[in-house]
Amino acid sequence: NAQNAGAIAAIIDNNAAAGLPGMGGADATVTISSYGISQADGNAMRAQLANPTTVNATLGISAQLAGTQMSGGTSYVRMNAPNPVQPGSSVSHWTVDTFPNLLMEPSLNTSLFSDVDLTIPLFRDIGWQVVTPPPTLLFRNGFE
Repeated sequence: NAQNAGAIAAIIDNNAAAGLPGMGGADATVTISSYGISQADGNAMRAQLANPTTVNATLGISAQLAGTQMSGGTSYVRMNAPNPVQPGSSVSHWTVDTFPNLLMEPSLNTSLFSDVDLTIPLFRDIGWQVVTPPPTLLFRNGFE
């Protein structure tokens, strides 16, 4: 509905008190960006919109993950889903063309460095509990 009304992005708040809204979908005609926020943040934004003031919002990418891109310049990371299926690495790792290289690629590589890995954020996204703060991952050139 937001895209059909001319929006270039949409902020979606959760209709449940806990967590973030599910943002999945398969409609290829939806091309605008969307960002999920908590119900509390959504209520706070609506309260501000009710006042005769201006609401300014800035959305950005975490600096820790900045620079993560695929070959060809697209700005997302894909799961490894080769055809035919490769036992042990299909849909359980990132694709091999992810740059910079990540820990959860189908094979270990020698160009892993600290603060570039998306494994911990992925585990959080799928509901795993992660030690806070997470341990520092440090890989040095030549790591095998």
